[in-house]
Amino acid sequence: MALAAKPNPAHLALAQWERWQEQRGRAFTLVTQNVDTLHEQAGSRALIKVHGSLDRARCTKRGCENGAPRGSVPLASVDFGPFHAFPSPRTVPRCPRCNKRMRPHIPWFDEFYAEHQDYGIQRVEERAKRSRLVLFIGTSFSVGVTDRVSTLALLREAKVLSIDPSGTSRVPGIEVIPERAEELLPRWIQALTESP
Repeated sequence: MALAAKPNPAHLALAQWERWQEQRGRAFTLVTQNVDTLHEQAGSRALIKVHGSLDRARCTKRGCENGAPRGSVPLASVDFGPFHAFPSPRTVPRCPRCNKRMRPHIPWFDEFYAEHQDYGIQRVEERAKRSRLVLFIGTSFSVGVTDRVSTLALLREAKVLSIDPSGTSRVPGIEVIPERAEELLPRWIQALTESP
């Protein structure tokens, strides 16, 4: 179901903002906790997916070419036919390299961001340390990466904003904007791109 979803106006606005920044020679990095492909569909390229991606799978054997810390394969290349016909541990898709079980390319609750290089935690921290503006969208700040990024950005005295329609995400030093991202971001980007 997540892979069938379509980008909303906020996804499209973020991709437009990225292009606007690039045209001016400015850095832009979009860090997402979402595991869908909506940002890619919207056109975002400077993207770090800290929670992996549902459009990829990987081997459960660490060190396998298709497993952590570096490997994964497109989900479309994995044959789920036998599993869908007869779901059981025996029919879970197998790695074409080592025959171990395949798994979603996302971190499970007992894993760390450093488990796989695709999660990009080092790049996220580097960007946070250099950012002048950090914008959080739709997060409750209950995940380690949001705490880490906000801490690093605030130490650097960057401007840190949070778009939160409920207005309840109160973190010291972070300015909350109580609006919906899919309504606010297109307005912001339109104003930004229309200014001289």
